[in-house]
Amino acid sequence: MNAIEHGTRRGYQQHKARGGMVCEPCRDANNTYMREYQRQHYDAAERHDRYLGYKDAGYYDRGVA
Repeated sequence: MNAIEHGTRRGYQQHKARGGMVCEPCRDANNTYMREYQRQHYDAAERHDRYLGYKDAGYYDRGVA
């Protein structure tokens, strides 16, 4: 088994794959990566508009009268 690359997103994934607890440097690296990824790939206004469209279409209704 290879050593975990602490302080990197890969290290985070290695922790998760092994089923152990994730160390703080790896968690921080993953959080930084995800924050940047979401900033580049997701538009909050677009997501909200899509949510409202699904809501209006009844997608979230549970069938409760």
